[in-house]
Amino acid sequence: MSTACCVLCGATIGHELDGLEPWMRQFRAVFTRENDWDQVQLSGIGLRQMSENRAPTDADARYDQRGLSPDDTVDIDLVNFGLDVFTNPDPDPHIYSRPIWGYGFHAACWQLLVMAFKPSLRHLFHACLSTPLGFDGLLDWGHDYGGAAEYQVKPCDCILVSRVKTACSSYGLRSNPVDIPLLLRLFNTPDSVTRYGELDRESHLSFANIYSGRDPFRLLPLEILQFILTQLPSDSVCAARHSSRVLATTWLPESFWASRFAMDNEFPFVYETRRTKPSSWRCLYLGVKEAMSGCPNLKNRRRIWKLAGSLQKLLANMSLDECAGHPLFCYYDSATTQSSLPWLTAYRCLRGPQEYLTRGCRALRCRMANLRPSSCIIRVTVSFVELPDGTYVSGIRLEHDNGHDICLGYVDSPSSTVSSICLRHPTLGVRGFHLALEPTGVKGIAALMGDGALSNWVGEHDGIPKWCLADGRGGTVSSIKAEFDAFKLVSLGISTDALTHVELGQKAALRNTCIWSPDIPPEHLLSDGTGDDYPTSWYNGDSLPLSTVIFGGSTGQDLSHVAGVVVWIFDVDAITGMEFQYADGRQSQAFGHVGPYPDESPIFRREWVPSHDDRIPFPIDGPGGERIVSAEAQERNHHVIGLKIQTNRGRTGVFRTPLYNQDTGWTTITASGDAVVGFYSVLVVPFGMNLFGLLSTKPTLGIR
Repeated sequence: MSTACCVLCGATIGHELDGLEPWMRQFRAVFTRENDWDQVQLSGIGLRQMSENRAPTDADARYDQRGLSPDDTVDIDLVNFGLDVFTNPDPDPHIYSRPIWGYGFHAACWQLLVMAFKPSLRHLFHACLSTPLGFDGLLDWGHDYGGAAEYQVKPCDCILVSRVKTACSSYGLRSNPVDIPLLLRLFNTPDSVTRYGELDRESHLSFANIYSGRDPFRLLPLEILQFILTQLPSDSVCAARHSSRVLATTWLPESFWASRFAMDNEFPFVYETRRTKPSSWRCLYLGVKEAMSGCPNLKNRRRIWKLAGSLQKLLANMSLDECAGHPLFCYYDSATTQSSLPWLTAYRCLRGPQEYLTRGCRALRCRMANLRPSSCIIRVTVSFVELPDGTYVSGIRLEHDNGHDICLGYVDSPSSTVSSICLRHPTLGVRGFHLALEPTGVKGIAALMGDGALSNWVGEHDGIPKWCLADGRGGTVSSIKAEFDAFKLVSLGISTDALTHVELGQKAALRNTCIWSPDIPPEHLLSDGTGDDYPTSWYNGDSLPLSTVIFGGSTGQDLSHVAGVVVWIFDVDAITGMEFQYADGRQSQAFGHVGPYPDESPIFRREWVPSHDDRIPFPIDGPGGERIVSAEAQERNHHVIGLKIQTNRGRTGVFRTPLYNQDTGWTTITASGDAVVGFYSVLVVPFGMNLFGLLSTKPTLGIR
């Protein structure tokens, strides 16, 4: 059976052979039947078994209650990597699929969750649908579950793994957060028998360290002083009493100690205070404070309570029913309208329903808007949402000169922030957009205006791979299509008046059909390479960017300063980086990962025994007019294992690994432009370069 973890606390939902505590086997599920996305239910309390996850359909029922029949329970799949497995079962009889599936919580964790806030089951379900689910059974919310998990760096990836079975017991990760006998004792302990001193009089304070000037609080009556202290959080109370003799000696009433258990104060997770008044609030406070350092159950409750607060904040960002725009068909939506327009679409690591969402994003909503004529768009306003792993674009508003706004996505979310894109010449229309794309969604956006100029960026874009979403022939945008998960924009498409389905099937400029890093090459550069069909899923299903180095300057202004290139080879067979050297004393320019390399690291893992690295230099007389004019590459499974660089003087630099095979052919790369000013490749650590290409200036620039 695959591992299932609690959505809230991140710990394993165990079965009888796991060796975990009994409370960790009891679960609830937020579930649905097949693809009924909006009919979400909460199960009763079930007990996970090795072969099934059976729970009552009645949320008020338990697996062990008298009179519960098998017909009152269902077997719920709690590990749903690819949803198509459940909605379209494989005809292979050996593949067992359950039509009822969902997301699991420990029964104790669900009890804490509903004490913290009452979540919408539908919103909670769609939030889970939008979140990557690792093979360890953990939803990656962008945090480490308060220490119950950790991020491990892998080559080209960072994965979330559980620590529950390996962490020290003092962390309390396996301690029952609901059943805490110590709290019952503290509730029944009268103040007269407490062993704590007169902490309310702060006898432990050193009056020598208290401010001794004129105390502004000395004129206030006792009731006002007590009221002020009661309104402050505990750390502020301590700071105030250290700064004022009057506050330091103010007697703290029971109402003060009771306020420490309010929802916005120090111990809101002691929810028992909402229905039971303790014998002494002061004694309860002091007892809980001491127990926090030694009671693992209480420590685990505090951890899970904080996670509930994080989930509450996350769900507050959702506005599923307010996704603006004309609905188009989407697997997870009820809309049935299909668009007949030809689309150019930008996305990264976007998963379909039949694919595992272990990394990337998933579209739950698809919306479309017509912009005709786009020359009437005077301003673009972009909405952003703050999530645990950063800020993302959540909606787009296009303001028309007639006062009519065109909206797509979550533009009116109460917690969203907005930024505006300025269009310098609105009458020229919009040709497209530049998007900054992470695997999880769109981080930033800029508009490509009708005159070819790029607007200001809004959102994050520095150091993030980018996509140029534009019709290469210069057509203006007539329609726009956007896909969203439960929180944010995950893909954007445009259609232009000039674009047809026939032209869409033809090979488009590489510049406008893939992701580039660190930036999109200038429009006046041409690309020629070994893999210009750009397969985007060579490694881990990620859409890896084409990385570039412009060693000669975007217009060739630095070619006369190039003094040489150094190629670095890691662990015998991986061409992982290049280093361009200059004759004018400027710092060399690196491309990829250059050495020296560490003997061992989480990223650079050596496989060969013995292992060795190589540094191969090739001098170039840039000041004397020598220029790179072409290249050859030898590849094995997309990986470049051999490279040749030719110059206009008939010289060739040869860079090859020991895996170089004379029988394997070389691909010749000839520049379409006048002057080679850069290279591009897909850089996969530690496996080196995938494909290799040249960037050259258009002949119209006249560069030699």
